[in-house]
Amino acid sequence: MTAIRQKLPFLVSLTPDERKSTFKAGPNSLSFVEHALTASKNNPDILPKNFDVDEFESDVNLFAVLTDLNTLVKPTGFRD
Repeated sequence: MTAIRQKLPFLVSLTPDERKSTFKAGPNSLSFVEHALTASKNNPDILPKNFDVDEFESDVNLFAVLTDLNTLVKPTGFRD
């Protein structure tokens, strides 16, 4: 767990109430988000001018990596 926190210092712990009220995006959402990224790149006028597509791409890439990590860790019963 320490190694994970060192490599991903931006992760934060949530209270149970925060977890319940937060939007959850899992592996099934990844495809949708990746398609949204492709659409935003191919059609730059569909989003507000102040929408940062490069930052969105960075977030999508992080989401993909974290989804993969979660899939690898989940079968072992690892929980925070």
